[in-house]
Amino acid sequence: MKKRILKQIASFTLVLATVFVLVVVPMGLSSNVGIAQAQPGQSPDSIFNKGGYLDNSPLPRTDLRALVVSVINILLGVIGIIFLLFILYGGFMWMTAAGSEERADKAQKIIGQGVIGLIVIFVSFALVTFIFNLLGEADVNAGF
Repeated sequence: MKKRILKQIASFTLVLATVFVLVVVPMGLSSNVGIAQAQPGQSPDSIFNKGGYLDNSPLPRTDLRALVVSVINILLGVIGIIFLLFILYGGFMWMTAAGSEERADKAQKIIGQGVIGLIVIFVSFALVTFIFNLLGEADVNAGF
């Protein structure tokens, strides 16, 4: 049982690390792209406008808080899809149990865990939306 839990934690950590490397790191690396465009003898101040953005940058000019909310919403959406797949898998197991009480009970447990996971995701989404609306600075629908 402990090995299974450790394996699940390791796989969840691997997924989070992959998302971090594929999404967050490129965003951070692309913020100083204008410095590489400076000509010899040209200062970085002449490349950036007064807001600190590149004048000709194709990157969006959103607030960091709005970006954080967008990333959180995307992660919650992906995790919600995973729990929905758990529910579908449990339903498939239940339908193909062929009268086996053991398989039917296992399928019901999987469905129950999937429903609990979806409830946790919905509550998390509500809390994120509430907290950032309470702060009032970030537009929670900026990425959509």
